[in-house]
Amino acid sequence: MFCDRCGSYLADGQSYCNNCGAPAPVPQAVPVLSQGSPYQAAGQPLVQSVEVDSRFAQKVQIEPPKKYIINPLGRASLICGILGVATTWAYLTNIVPAILGICFSLAGMKKTKELGGRGNCIAGLILSCSGILLWIIALISIIYQLTFD
Repeated sequence: MFCDRCGSYLADGQSYCNNCGAPAPVPQAVPVLSQGSPYQAAGQPLVQSVEVDSRFAQKVQIEPPKKYIINPLGRASLICGILGVATTWAYLTNIVPAILGICFSLAGMKKTKELGGRGNCIAGLILSCSGILLWIIALISIIYQLTFD
């Protein structure tokens, strides 16, 4: 804290200024509570007064948290793409989640401006295309085994 008259530093608990003899200022921090906000937790102020010292008091605006929004189509495309790649050993059934993953990914890309999740859509599309490529390789290997065995 600093003296109001001369600006000298005053230690905590000091009642008079050593330089000019003026009485030490009494800091007053009064929080300003804003009630009724849907983002406000019980008993938590949105705007509060922060006391730096008696001359530099300032109010700090605390932004309420934004609602976390998930793009469900992007998430579904990612899950289907992972399933399409992970079920490569099931020769004829891994094409189903891979095709679904491509459909979900393309539909999810249209919703990315309002919901976000572009990374999930792109990763789902890449994994789904990889699943289809693995399905084609598995189908070629089955045909090769049946032809030459």
